Amino acid sequence: MLELLGYIFLYLIIGVVLLPFYMIAARLEVTKYGKKNLAVAIIFWPIVNTFLFVIALVGGWIELKNHL
Repeated sequence: MLELLGYIFLYLIIGVVLLPFYMIAARLEVTKYGKKNLAVAIIFWPIVNTFLFVIALVGGWIELKNHL
């Protein structure tokens, strides 16, 4: 159970650390290419975050199974 929480915590740290970079990238997308790319950035980021979260959950579950 502790490993699962550890993976979720790791995911949250990754999300918080990458968020400023995402905001900078979104700002550059808007200024450089116009408004339509902001929608791409807003759609793309949650997909990446969800993917990281699934990896964290699966990794935590595998670790939990190995210890039981």
